[in-house]
Amino acid sequence: MRSMFKNSSENAEALIRLRCHQGAIVVKELGLRAGTAKAIYSLDEHWNGAGYPDKLAGEAIPLLSRITSLAQTLGVFHHEYGLVAAHECMRRRNGRWFDPEVVKAATLS
Repeated sequence: MRSMFKNSSENAEALIRLRCHQGAIVVKELGLRAGTAKAIYSLDEHWNGAGYPDKLAGEAIPLLSRITSLAQTLGVFHHEYGLVAAHECMRRRNGRWFDPEVVKAATLS
């Protein structure tokens, strides 16, 4: 049973890595800049270094990735669960998934 969960986790990681890689290729094929491709490639990185595909942490993650990661997560949570849930998700993941400065900018009114 334990190996099933291990394999499941490994499969999920492999799928995330593939999606990141393919996303970057599509962006390059569209003729967008290399920085944009790198931002798409790094979209699943987490501020604390626990993300994918390269376990980047903090400011090693491209700023566009950090902004887009927060924006897409807020969009999903807002759509599925409402504004309060989106803000709660952002608060809980602040400093772990999300750059605290990007969160701070997102909460300015």
